[in-house]
Amino acid sequence: MSRPLLLTYHHFQPLLLWLFLTFAPWVQGDPLYEPLESISDAAYAFLLQQFADSGSRTQIEMGQLDTRLKLQRCENALEAFLPDGFSIQSSTATVGVRCVGVKPWTIFVRATVKRLETVVVALRPLTRGDVIARSDISLAERDITLLHGGYFMTPDEVIGQEVTRTIIADMVVSQAMVKLPLLIKKGDEVIIVARTSGLSVKMRGKSLMDGEKGATIRVMNLSSKREVSAVVVDRGEVEVRM
Repeated sequence: MSRPLLLTYHHFQPLLLWLFLTFAPWVQGDPLYEPLESISDAAYAFLLQQFADSGSRTQIEMGQLDTRLKLQRCENALEAFLPDGFSIQSSTATVGVRCVGVKPWTIFVRATVKRLETVVVALRPLTRGDVIARSDISLAERDITLLHGGYFMTPDEVIGQEVTRTIIADMVVSQAMVKLPLLIKKGDEVIIVARTSGLSVKMRGKSLMDGEKGATIRVMNLSSKREVSAVVVDRGEVEVRM
C-alpha cells in the first residue's frame, strides 16, 4: 500500500523563490528599467502644458508603448520636448521623452489630441447666394484640429454674409463657404460722403467697381468728373476719408 506524498515548506521553498524572481518585476516594477507609465505620464503632462492657455477643452489619448521596451531607469527627472519639424496643432502629436544621465536615452511617444471649441454650424441646408440670418445658424462643440478650412466662433461673424457654396445642416461654417455680400456694383449710382474737421459733404457719384462693406473702390464724382478712392460703408454709400 502506497503512502500519501507529504510536501513541506522545505519542498516548496525552491518553487517560491523561482516564482518571486520571475514575477516580482511584473508586480512591483523592475528597478533596473524605467516604467512605461512614467514615460507616458511625462509626455502627457507636456502636452497638457502646451494647451493650458489655448482656451480649448483638450482631450489627449496617449499611444501604447511596446511592452517589451527596456530603458535604463533614469536617475533624473524625465524631460519631454517637441521634436524638430513636428507640430502639436494637428489631431496627432509626437512628443520626445529623454533621460539626461549617465546612460542617456530618448524615445518618441505618439498621442491623439482633440481640441474642442464652440463654433458656428448651420441649422438648415444653405445654398449659394443665401444671406445668412441668425435663425440659420447655431453654436456647437467641434474638434478644431479637424477643421482645416477654418471656423467662426460667434454668430455675429457670420450673420449677413453670403453663402458661396452649399452648406448642409450641422456642418461647420468656414471662411471658404461665405463672403461679404456686394453692397455696390459697378455702374451703381452712389452717395459720396467726404468728411473733414467734423464736417461732411455729400455728392452724387458713380461706382467704377464692385465692392463689399469695408472695401476701397474707385468712384467718379458726377459733378466734377473726377475719380476718387472711397470706402464702402453701406448699400449705395461710400466715404472719402480725408
